[in-house]
Amino acid sequence: MQFQTALEIIRIVPVILILVYAAICDHKTGHAPNRTWMYMPTGLFLTALTVLIYPQTLTLTVISILATVGLSLALFYCRMWGGADAKALIFIALCMPLTSFGGVTMILPLTVMVLAGPIAIAYTVFKQPKNLLHAKIRYLPFIFAAFVLTVLIF
Repeated sequence: MQFQTALEIIRIVPVILILVYAAICDHKTGHAPNRTWMYMPTGLFLTALTVLIYPQTLTLTVISILATVGLSLALFYCRMWGGADAKALIFIALCMPLTSFGGVTMILPLTVMVLAGPIAIAYTVFKQPKNLLHAKIRYLPFIFAAFVLTVLIF
C-alpha cells in the first residue's frame, strides 16, 4: 500500500504544478503555451507503469483515456472550449485516468469535467450576468480547481 501511495504522489504533484502554471497563463493571456504539456509522455509512462503493477485497472484506464480524449476534442472542435482546455483534460487523462474512493474506482478526468463546468458557469453568471450569452469562458482555471478539489476529496 505504501508503494501505491508513493506512486500516486509522484503522479499528482507534477500534474498540480503544471495545471497551476497553465491556469495562470490562460487567465493572464488567454492561452497556455504548448511547452506546458511536455510532461504528458512521462505521465503516460507512469500510468502504464501503474497498469503493469495493477493489471485489473487496464480496461477502465483505457476507457477513461479514450472517453476523455474524445470528449475533449469534440468540445474543442465544436468551439465550446479552447485548445488549452482540451489539452488540460487530455493531460489529466493521460497522467491520472483513475482515482479511488471508498474502494470504488472512478474516472478522474470526467469527474473533473463534471465539477469544472458548473463552477465555470456559476462564476460567469456571477461575474458577467448581463453578457452571459456572449461571455468567453476560460475553463482551464476551473479545471485546475476541480482537479485539486477532486484529489482532495477522493
